[in-house]
Amino acid sequence: MIAPPKTPTSEGSAEKPPSPRRRRRWRLAAWLLAACFLLAAVLAAAAPALLSTGPGLRFLLSVINSGNAGRVAIESLALRWGAGQRATGIAIFAADGKRIVEIGEATTGAGLWQLLFRGNAAFGSTAISDLRAELVFDDEGESNLLAALSPPGERKKRKRSKEPVRVPRSLAFGAVVRNASIAISASNVDPVEFTGVGLRATLAGIAEPLRFECEGQSRQGSLAGAFEAKGEIRDAFDAAGNLAAGAASGEIDAATSNIPTGALDALLALDGLLAELLGGDIDATIKAKLTPGAREVDVAVTTPNLEARLRGNDAQGAFSLSGPCRAFLTLTPECAERLFARGGAAERAPKLAAALPLECTLSELRVPLPYAGAASIAAKFEVTALRDARFELPAARAGGGAASEVVIRGLRAYAMTGGDEPGIVTAALQATVEPCAETGAIAIDASARRAIGANSAPVDFDVTLVSERLNGKLAARLDRDSVLALAAPARFDIVLTPELAARLANVAAAEIPLDEPAAVAVTLRELRIPLAPFSPARCGAAAEAAAARIALRTKEPKRRALLYDVKLAATADGSGGAVRFDFGARAEPAAGATPAAQHIAAQGTIGDLFGANGALRRDAFTLSARAALAALPAARLDGWIGGEPLAEALLGAEVNLTATGEFQVVTGSGGGGGGGGAMAGAVAIDFAATHARGKLRGKIADGTLTIAEPIAAEVDATKELGAKLLAKLSPILKGVHGEKPIRLEVAADGFSLPLRDLSLRALNAPEVRIDIGRVTIENDVVMESLLALAKRESRAEMPAWFSPLVIEVRDGRAAFTRRLDLLIDDGLHLATWGSVDLADFAYAETLALPATALAKVFRLKHLEADDIYLIPVRGTSRKPQIDFRRALADVAALQAKDRGITELLEEAARIKNPFARALVEGQLKEAARFLGEYVRRGEKPPPPSVEILPWAEK
Repeated sequence: MIAPPKTPTSEGSAEKPPSPRRRRRWRLAAWLLAACFLLAAVLAAAAPALLSTGPGLRFLLSVINSGNAGRVAIESLALRWGAGQRATGIAIFAADGKRIVEIGEATTGAGLWQLLFRGNAAFGSTAISDLRAELVFDDEGESNLLAALSPPGERKKRKRSKEPVRVPRSLAFGAVVRNASIAISASNVDPVEFTGVGLRATLAGIAEPLRFECEGQSRQGSLAGAFEAKGEIRDAFDAAGNLAAGAASGEIDAATSNIPTGALDALLALDGLLAELLGGDIDATIKAKLTPGAREVDVAVTTPNLEARLRGNDAQGAFSLSGPCRAFLTLTPECAERLFARGGAAERAPKLAAALPLECTLSELRVPLPYAGAASIAAKFEVTALRDARFELPAARAGGGAASEVVIRGLRAYAMTGGDEPGIVTAALQATVEPCAETGAIAIDASARRAIGANSAPVDFDVTLVSERLNGKLAARLDRDSVLALAAPARFDIVLTPELAARLANVAAAEIPLDEPAAVAVTLRELRIPLAPFSPARCGAAAEAAAARIALRTKEPKRRALLYDVKLAATADGSGGAVRFDFGARAEPAAGATPAAQHIAAQGTIGDLFGANGALRRDAFTLSARAALAALPAARLDGWIGGEPLAEALLGAEVNLTATGEFQVVTGSGGGGGGGGAMAGAVAIDFAATHARGKLRGKIADGTLTIAEPIAAEVDATKELGAKLLAKLSPILKGVHGEKPIRLEVAADGFSLPLRDLSLRALNAPEVRIDIGRVTIENDVVMESLLALAKRESRAEMPAWFSPLVIEVRDGRAAFTRRLDLLIDDGLHLATWGSVDLADFAYAETLALPATALAKVFRLKHLEADDIYLIPVRGTSRKPQIDFRRALADVAALQAKDRGITELLEEAARIKNPFARALVEGQLKEAARFLGEYVRRGEKPPPPSVEILPWAEK
């Protein structure tokens, strides 16, 4: 046998065989690698079992819960690579640890291997048992479940995917949900609970029909309901698993009974509005029929407030109505108030007085499919009130008076889009408003236009008002910043009646001085109302009102005062600071006066109208104003003050006056100033009339005027002043007149004049000083009788000298606090005192002849210094009652007695016996002291107004 040749090495020698140690290392590595592969295979095969153990389950839950605000818990888990998976005690907790969802058991027939690696979605029999969920929705419609499964501090937003819906081609299942219970709660909605919810659905494959049915019960408070649905959908997916809705066919039938609207309200985040609108529960039937290329739907809904039925189809590439859809909705007062509250106008809005039935008709609807945006929709929706709508005015409620209603008749509103103006929605409203008798029935025709597409698109408004007493038109725009502004100046022609003026001022019609309706033209030149958010303080406006003539009604006596060319302008800049106003008018000219000279003007600012939150302050605001009267007929003032016409006698034909004031106005306090409000502040008045000049510096508080310093004035001593004003105080002042003015001074201490009852009877003035001085006096009936009594020559006019007249005005009476002394014709000294009733100017006075006058005029010798002869004065200034016939008889008897005593004294003087002579003379002198009832002793008159009478100084 020949041996094989040796293979040469690099060194020319043969290769050595491997050593036994090296062979052992290679075998160990191979065994280790095989062991790793075997261990990995064992672990992979055992992974479901490992995850089903306690440590494995905790590991799996840690992965699931990482990054979530809430927590998922599973009591037990049984996973298999093969068919059949099972989990029990599944729960989801919120961040605060409160349980949200609990599932007793969840099983599926699918294998874990087919789901993870083969992508086979044939789930087989799948069941969920004993589901319990407590869902809470916030004001934005997000649930606590969504918040628990979101990262802390983040919110998952519900997004609508634009990708086509696709399912695995192997999708197949038989799903069952048993004994589910779901509770839903939200703010302002009573909790709703669905119990006994069951669901069964089967899909043998995507080419097979999907069959389903479900049922359950509901409860909200004492309201119990039920629901059920079943159906079959065929050809819903194509061979690739894409949703093929256009090719699907099938039928769906559903019905509900007493389903609480609160659940839908919470899901839609409507804050109770849907429940208010529809009522507490819903009964509905839904029938849908699907055919390739078309779908038909028939929905009937019945709630306590709504009955509606809609039928439509989506044939020819669009969803359209099969016929007009009519709904009958009852709008309740509570729902109307909720709607106004959502718009932020609950306090300012009228209140619906009774439930209002409405007929709503959707006569046209076409929505292209697929949906291409709101601008592509064509629709027409109309609402008609089936009876009159009655609203209670908020101003009447705020004023505390009787409720006042506005009646809306023939209400019809509609909205439409498409047609000749694609992309534009037009809304219109027609109605007749009858606000009692203030304005007559007002026909309202309003329309609005808005481009569809952008939420901030501007809205254009046009409003036309037509009535017997109100006509106008307004065009405005709501811009992208939610600011409503005029598109052009708007004019309204108003017939202002006393009733309408009272309604606008929120006072009784009796307090409005309008004597007849007035035609007023109101022009809105600017208007700017920010609506988001709305605040009166941010509103800007410029308005003017003008009237050719306004007839006003004076107080007592009832007279008419006419104003011409009346204009009022008011502006608010929207900064919330103030409202400025400017008023001007001409008064009815006095006889012989220049019409252009009669003018009334007032300018001022109303401030602090808005509070810190921007709301209108109804409790208090400030008023700064300046008023001027130029050549105003003084007779016009008598009507406003009431009572006897005295202003013209005191002031003359015309008055020029300026007044300034700074006031705090508090409404609703019942103080003075009219309108149920009170003013507090300072006022300064300066006047210069035809026959008078003066000034007043005062304060107003609690509706009453007081003065800070004495009122000082000068009044010309005209014949009219004596005859019409001074004669009211005493009959002997009737004919007073002179060249020098009479000085008038009213003390500040104790002076008060309530402004709400502006009359002499309401005046309180503890000290009024009237310095008449030396004047001329006419010889009228009273003066002629006095002169006859004094046996003096009677002349048409005579000089007269008066001491200052000091009176007190209180509680409707003017009383002399000092005696008034006067010297007539430089020889006859008289005095008078007493009081006058300012209601009818009835006298309760006394005329007196002092001892000096008795001795001088009647030559009486036996008088003492305090002897005085009294003559009562009664009656009124128009018909004084003085019994001069009795006075003449008294004086004659007085003279006779005085002469008889004189003769006896002369005889006594001739008695020679001194003792007897003294006794007789003493008795006669004692008798002289008592001249009978004709000389009054002991009735002391008031002291004179001055210590030294004016003529005594001469």
